[in-house]
Amino acid sequence: MNQGKLEEELAIRADEIIAFARELVKIESVTGNEGKMAEAVAEKMRELSYDRVICDELGNVIGVNGSGEQKVFFDSHMDTVDVIDRDNWKHDPYGAEIENGYIYGRGSVDMKGALAASVYAGAVAKELRLLDGKTVYISASIMEEDYDGQAVKYILEQDEIYPDVVVICEPTNLSVGCGHQGRALIQVTVKGKGAHASHPETGINPIYLMTEVTDRVETLAASLQANRPESGTVAVTNIFCTTASNNSVPEEVSIILDRRLSLKENEEYITKEMNELVKDTKAEWKIVDVPGRSYKGKKIMLHSFLPAWELPEDHRLIVASKDAASETLQKEASLEKLAISTNAVVTAGIFKIPSVVVGPGDINDAHATDEKCSIQALQNACSIYVRIIDNL
Repeated sequence: MNQGKLEEELAIRADEIIAFARELVKIESVTGNEGKMAEAVAEKMRELSYDRVICDELGNVIGVNGSGEQKVFFDSHMDTVDVIDRDNWKHDPYGAEIENGYIYGRGSVDMKGALAASVYAGAVAKELRLLDGKTVYISASIMEEDYDGQAVKYILEQDEIYPDVVVICEPTNLSVGCGHQGRALIQVTVKGKGAHASHPETGINPIYLMTEVTDRVETLAASLQANRPESGTVAVTNIFCTTASNNSVPEEVSIILDRRLSLKENEEYITKEMNELVKDTKAEWKIVDVPGRSYKGKKIMLHSFLPAWELPEDHRLIVASKDAASETLQKEASLEKLAISTNAVVTAGIFKIPSVVVGPGDINDAHATDEKCSIQALQNACSIYVRIIDNL
């Protein structure tokens, strides 16, 4: 690739990329309400003369350039978490204001800036004729915040797109993520016997029965923590009960466990662990299935067991990505295993497709008050994505 041509093309496109990122930030797209975002992304892809623009039945948008055998798939999700602390924001959450070299607003870093960069990267790669023997897919997926990976799973299975490699564009400060923990949500339930609170002795209070389980969870958590990073973590994150009223002994009580997963901790491993956790108690457990519905009205179901994954440092995708980042940043790019969860739980964790995570911005700004993303980082991300395509 002619480096001068790339730099020239990116300089020409710089203002367009930032304008598009700001346009996207201005659109409210909380999970399940991404329709206007999808329209804006599809329109931009058509404006940039993508070979094909797929708007699937679930609500994802996929731009396609090239027709070669090697298939490279970039994914950014369109949805965001809600703004529940608007009064605490200095900047309008949907104003896409620019200050001191940053775009501010909900979704700026998680991950509309990256989406804008990837959409333009696909166009630039086509413009510079870097697609010989390659097909590039730029995915704008839905519902990631609450249904990790399910939209991408739909793309792979229902849209029948089978990439050779995947780049997830979540924020990494432009380091190359070679893997991350998995995650399981587990519900543990104890049944009791309801009764009027004025005569609690006539019932069986399941909250008291649950204490044996929570004591065991605390012991398990300490054991896992002592064995990090070979093991994941566990925490009680919710508790709820079924009761007739606040004047009644509950019928049953449940807790939710957030179980972070290491590479060795597959579903069989966790099954044994949970069976041991509830052994000789009144408790039962299950992995949580979370139903949802996309903005197009299509039902989905998240089975909340999302495997960990890791790609070897010498894999060609890691090498291509690290070289691309180093070339763009003019310094040695870092390689890291991430603490966050991304749609790679499906691409790499379930489908075993080689995947990396590379994106602009700091993950600590995601979901935060006055969320922001660096303009320079967005421009660098676009460069990195083009170079990854060329390097593969």
